[in-house]
Amino acid sequence: MTVGKAFNDRQAAEFLGVAVQTLRNYRHLCKGPPYTRVGRRIVYLIQDLESYQMLNRVVPEQGAEK
Repeated sequence: MTVGKAFNDRQAAEFLGVAVQTLRNYRHLCKGPPYTRVGRRIVYLIQDLESYQMLNRVVPEQGAEK
């Protein structure tokens, strides 16, 4: 199995369009995208970030009346 490229928290935050502190808060609250601890470093695999985006995607109903 091949592991894809990994981002540090700054790169992951930029990829997701959130602040670095938001990712840190997510980790503290045990939510947000999966991450890997490598020694003291935290890294996010690109495929995990993409999966997280897809899982949190909102698709409004077509033709919904208000």
